[in-house]
Amino acid sequence: MRMRSLVVAAVAAAVLVACGDAGAQSQREVSAVPSSSSVAETEPSVSESVARCADVAQITTDVVSDGAQGNIDPVFHGVLLTYAGEHVDTFGGLWIDRDALGTVVLAFTDDPVAHLAALAQRRPSPDDVHAVEPPPEITDDRPIGEWGVAFDIAQVEHTEAELVDAIGPVIGAAQAVTVSPVSGGADLLRNRVSVDLPNPISPNDLVSITDAISELDGISSEMVCWSGQFVDEAPEPIQAGTPLDVIELPDSDGTYPADTLVTCDGLQFELGDLGKLTPAADVDAGLRSVLDDWLANPEGQYWPQDGWSLLYENFERASFIRIGDDGVSFIGAEMGANGWIWAGASAGGPCDVRLMLPDGLGAVEWELNPDVPTPDSSSTAISVLATERGCASGQDMGDRLLGPHVVETEDAVRIAFGVIPRPGSQDCQDNPAAPVVVELEAPLGEREIRDGLAIGPITSLLAN
Repeated sequence: MRMRSLVVAAVAAAVLVACGDAGAQSQREVSAVPSSSSVAETEPSVSESVARCADVAQITTDVVSDGAQGNIDPVFHGVLLTYAGEHVDTFGGLWIDRDALGTVVLAFTDDPVAHLAALAQRRPSPDDVHAVEPPPEITDDRPIGEWGVAFDIAQVEHTEAELVDAIGPVIGAAQAVTVSPVSGGADLLRNRVSVDLPNPISPNDLVSITDAISELDGISSEMVCWSGQFVDEAPEPIQAGTPLDVIELPDSDGTYPADTLVTCDGLQFELGDLGKLTPAADVDAGLRSVLDDWLANPEGQYWPQDGWSLLYENFERASFIRIGDDGVSFIGAEMGANGWIWAGASAGGPCDVRLMLPDGLGAVEWELNPDVPTPDSSSTAISVLATERGCASGQDMGDRLLGPHVVETEDAVRIAFGVIPRPGSQDCQDNPAAPVVVELEAPLGEREIRDGLAIGPITSLLAN
């Protein structure tokens, strides 16, 4: 079943645009500084500049769903999409409010009460926009206000179309100041155009960006927010040529400490969590409802319905896991304002558990170079091909490649690499492999050549 796209907000709903990757509109007035040598240089007023997205309140709803709603029923969704299309001149966006346990929120620039009443009386129709293909059969033709699905209407200043139209000019203005890759999108939950500045900027830069945006026709700086860091806030970046030290050896019995941070198919957890899985049936009802409600929704019905366990839980986040012969699946939850809420799901094939790289480094996979003779017992060097796993617009790693980190023991030679990711938004395409010669301290002998970050298949690490 092919799903029609819906802007579902976790932190921000965004229509992304890349280069290289509620307030009234107004033009910011800039006072001229008198031309006099006796006048000290005026510090930029950051408080009058484009606001940080984190400081702009998200749109909220008081309508809280009775259960942790996940995705929208496709028939119900079709009614909403059709209604939004009929009011495109005032429509401000559609999303799922996860803090309200899945309440569907639509935004308009005009009277929300009238829209709420009108929507509640709408009945599904075969002529509605198809939220999925093929469209499902309509089995309930009652007005959607009688369906028991929580939804609400919010009033905003700008339409979704206005925000989307402003993305390109705003990003262009910001990039002209920073002279570096800038990305951005329509942050529907804040009713703003969001600008993501991957490189740290100075307060002067922010004022210049604000001035550049204020000069755009029909666009106010109050329509925009930014994410990023000031120069004095930026952590020390990892530099090209930094020595790599990421391989950890197991204990003498071949095991790793329980608090070892690992990753598997993108999910991060402690290795010891695999030894204390809790069957879903034994999990607190509030948290378990996230799993149950998601599996019961239209998309979740195609997932395995049994065999789930709680992998970990803390005060902020939790994750359910299912490990089967067909692969590993995860369903995430996070603590919202009204209890546990759905926080994403993923399913894949067999999952290999790996040591985590430090923050700021991307993953690199490597293999023996097929164009070079296979190493034998007398080899004192190993030729490999290293490939960046993340999106890098197909560019060579060059000096961004760190390593190899090599650890030699009596039975193995462990090899690992890392990469400094390219800044800004990147296209996802095949990345070129970099040939690397790994020098050994002693001839290879009978030792095994291993991936230094690999711990093993997740099925081999489960408690007996």
